[in-house]
Amino acid sequence: KTRNYDLLFHSNEQSIFVEVKSFRDKNIPLSRLSKTIENMSLLSNNTNNISVLVVFGNVANVDKSQIYLDYGVTLWDISNLLFYIKDNFTLQYNLTKILPFSIASIEPQESSGWLPTYPHKAKEIL
Repeated sequence: KTRNYDLLFHSNEQSIFVEVKSFRDKNIPLSRLSKTIENMSLLSNNTNNISVLVVFGNVANVDKSQIYLDYGVTLWDISNLLFYIKDNFTLQYNLTKILPFSIASIEPQESSGWLPTYPHKAKEIL
């Protein structure tokens, strides 16, 4: 793979790079994401660039705000996705259908780092 992202969004003079990682395991150690975070940090070195790593798994015991401060990469795991779609039962249902594990024990949490200017739009595109 020659590029370090899956999706690229442009808004005015800002670029948003999104990398999506999916795992069979529910709990994902940060060590499995470290290379991706390092690669994405290279995209964030421009102040107009935003890097978001979306993980379909639970990255527990991680200070996501510290990852953002150290690398400029916003990490959204399954707990963050659940937070943003908590009022949309259709999205919740569709998410549970594509995951190979139960989300019943995962507590929705607001993310650290970059957030969309219009959080209600994030709910629509997720």
